Amino acid sequence: MKSAFLKISVCSMLLVAGALVASAQQENSSSPPEPKQNATELLEHQSVFEEPLRPPYTDPFFPQSKRMPYRAVPTVVSTSQPQVATIDHIILKGVSVGGGKRTALINRKNFAAGESGTVQTPRGPVNIEVLEVRDRSVLIKVENDPDPKEIHLSPEP
Repeated sequence: MKSAFLKISVCSMLLVAGALVASAQQENSSSPPEPKQNATELLEHQSVFEEPLRPPYTDPFFPQSKRMPYRAVPTVVSTSQPQVATIDHIILKGVSVGGGKRTALINRKNFAAGESGTVQTPRGPVNIEVLEVRDRSVLIKVENDPDPKEIHLSPEP
């Protein structure tokens, strides 16, 4: 019991002593330090790098270097992909007859004669109109193409 009381009293005295030392240091540091008499004023310098418009082109850090022998001329790259006929991506999966009416399954979507709709292709959605459903083919009109196209039933693998 005495040892526990002794430990607690020693710890509390150390805490009080530490607090006194910290407050004394704060009082000393609260006043701003006096500037030195011969302190020099800092000069701001801003580097300017200009890329020359005509030869000889030089590196601003290593003027004797031959790393910049010429100025690169930007080239225009065509991002357009070659146009593939969208008819190649429209696939007739099946033809069914029900109640005297023929239905065609085109790219996972059912169409009857005279119906129009959008089918998904690898190049994006395409609007089509089914003009006629035949036994093993369909006659369709693709958006932005004035001529009707005939798609035959794809052979089974």
